[in-house]
Amino acid sequence: MEHKPQAPRMAGWLLLLTLALGYVCAFVFFQTRWNAARDIMPAYALFWGLYLVIYYLCLWQRAKAKWEGWYLLTSVALLFLHSAFYREETLNLLNFLIIPLVLMLHAVMSSFDFSSGAAWLWVRSYLLCWCLYPFSAIGKWFAAWVALLRRGEAGDGEEGAFAARRNILLGLLFGLPVLILVCTLLLKADQAMGMALSGLLEKLPQISFGKIILMFIIAVLFYSFIYNLAWGEEGGTLPALSKEGMKATLPSQSLMAAVSMLLVAYLVFAIFQFTYLTGWKGLPAGLTYSEYAVSGFGQLLWVAAINLGVFSVGLCRTRPHKGLKLLLGLLLLATAVVLLSAFVRLGLYIGAYALTWRRLLSLWLMLYLAAAVILCALRLYGRGPLGKPGLLRLCALLLVGWYVALNLVNVEGMIAQSVFALADRRGGVLTQADSNYLRRGLSLDAKRVIMASPYAAEVYSDVESADLP
Repeated sequence: MEHKPQAPRMAGWLLLLTLALGYVCAFVFFQTRWNAARDIMPAYALFWGLYLVIYYLCLWQRAKAKWEGWYLLTSVALLFLHSAFYREETLNLLNFLIIPLVLMLHAVMSSFDFSSGAAWLWVRSYLLCWCLYPFSAIGKWFAAWVALLRRGEAGDGEEGAFAARRNILLGLLFGLPVLILVCTLLLKADQAMGMALSGLLEKLPQISFGKIILMFIIAVLFYSFIYNLAWGEEGGTLPALSKEGMKATLPSQSLMAAVSMLLVAYLVFAIFQFTYLTGWKGLPAGLTYSEYAVSGFGQLLWVAAINLGVFSVGLCRTRPHKGLKLLLGLLLLATAVVLLSAFVRLGLYIGAYALTWRRLLSLWLMLYLAAAVILCALRLYGRGPLGKPGLLRLCALLLVGWYVALNLVNVEGMIAQSVFALADRRGGVLTQADSNYLRRGLSLDAKRVIMASPYAAEVYSDVESADLP
């Protein structure tokens, strides 16, 4: 990590900016009425947009040259735009949670300099930025207020006039919420006055002591977070990113023994997969192929993710050994077999019952893990430009891009097309369950696909043509 200078005067302005951020959170975001996630996205975008303005004001010199930061910033903008074009709720709700995760990734990649071999230090920095940075400089917030008020004690002259204007601004800033609160209480206390000025009462933001406290909590946490990123002293919250911290420390024999046990389990698994999926041997009594196909692909995705985690430990944190590369290569091969099995199972299930949100998200994650396996193989055998930004960071950036790509397509339109393709394979028979799912289980995003299909009359069988959505 590069040495960070002491906080300049910008730290004083950071007080006012983070207070504005807290105000947006407490009095705009939490005051927005919404029935669906897309209704609250404009206020959510305002909050995080103001945060990004503050971030770049404080860290512009360091962050402007980081292409990863601009890539992630573009990804966040596209996630916000999703709610403007699509009405479905699944991805909008996911975006509500994923946007802060991506923005924290943006903060880490734009603020710190890591070598290509510092993968685990980068992960540790990401986790510590969630756990420590918003809290470790809270004392600086109070110290900044003391320093700001002391500077306001200047005497005559130009500096004194500037201090006076600043003090007036501070008085207005803190007095405005109190004024609104008092006016609200007075309008409610005098019913005649309240009725005469009812229009004004409706336009006033609903000030409460709880929201004022929330405003200050948000301001303090974001002040601490950005202060640490911009001006935190060397040796502070995050451990120094020294070369000693990048050395592989795990004994190679330990990892090789663990991987060998995993490979034996995967060999047994592969034998069973070949036996049953090829039909060489019938399934056990009481188990149908439909049940066999649907069971387990979620667990197989978890197994593949665990394998990639073990691979990263072997690649980044394990001491070199002549047999380690072979075992890691076999682990990747086993992961590919597991993913292939999951893909076959999911494909059989989709072919029998069409797409749903859950099946489509599973398929999306499966394809991403397959791409990650390919990148891991390229890194293991030294092929491809994976030295910088590093394998782990490249996989993280790919995950963000892959998720953004999912937000750019009409997912519910794809689901509707899958249901109609299944009906075609049945000889043009659309079941009542499928019809109800298309009509009530999907949003208006599927309308265009439904209306363009020969099954529109069946989906909207009890709706007059003039009343179609």
